Amino acid sequence: MVLDGAHVPFNLAAVLSDLRQEEKYRAPCIAVMSIADDKDAAGLLSTMTHHDISIIFTTVGARSLSPEQLKTIADTLGLLSIVMLDPLEAYQEALAGATESGAWVLVTGSLYLVGIIRST
Repeated sequence: MVLDGAHVPFNLAAVLSDLRQEEKYRAPCIAVMSIADDKDAAGLLSTMTHHDISIIFTTVGARSLSPEQLKTIADTLGLLSIVMLDPLEAYQEALAGATESGAWVLVTGSLYLVGIIRST
């Protein structure tokens, strides 16, 4: 499991590139993600199309784009995604899916989201 607050496309691309240097991060990934409404959501999600990533969209507050909006963008990019409004439930779902499939979990897109998950 990796916690990273990348919230711009360049940073997310760098994180994913760096992680792929290690064998364990070449497996499929389940991302838990929230993105603030002033961020480049399409750019962030476009970066993910170059990797084997499925996404659970969630929300962390009033500044977050709705998970449904994010799913719509992901759908147009061909990314597999679901919506879970509660960030802790989304995280638990990601962990369960990773355990079942051998994937790794990435929590990203929002420092607020990382803070919520880190405090558990």
